[in-house]
Amino acid sequence: ELSTFRDRYDDLFGPDVVLLGISVDPVETHRRFAAKLDLPFRLLSDPDQKVAAQYGSKDPRGFNRRTVYVIGPDGRVVYRDLAFEATGTASYEALRRAIRGTSRKRRAGLGVPREVGLALLDPPPAPGKVPCRQCE
Repeated sequence: ELSTFRDRYDDLFGPDVVLLGISVDPVETHRRFAAKLDLPFRLLSDPDQKVAAQYGSKDPRGFNRRTVYVIGPDGRVVYRDLAFEATGTASYEALRRAIRGTSRKRRAGLGVPREVGLALLDPPPAPGKVPCRQCE
């Protein structure tokens, strides 16, 4: 999945999108992994699965399920795929359409900071709203 995101980065995301990968792995593991794959986006560590729990990605076996969210310019979740299929094309195309729709809203003047940061860790999000102190 991450290598496909890397290979299709310009096509899927473009310059107006901030892509973050989140897993339970430690930061140092992320650094090595990102360098090995030459990823053009950041990987964040969520060892206690706080973010994963907030977004329905926490798996009781100690890892995160493969999920994808698109957060719009207003800080709201505009798309989610709780069972992203990394090996097929349908999930990538649905993601691309969601991002393109969100990008059109951004060009219409609904801006969001490029750096969202780690404000996702607290407080828990209100229904449909991603906590982002910079966006409020």
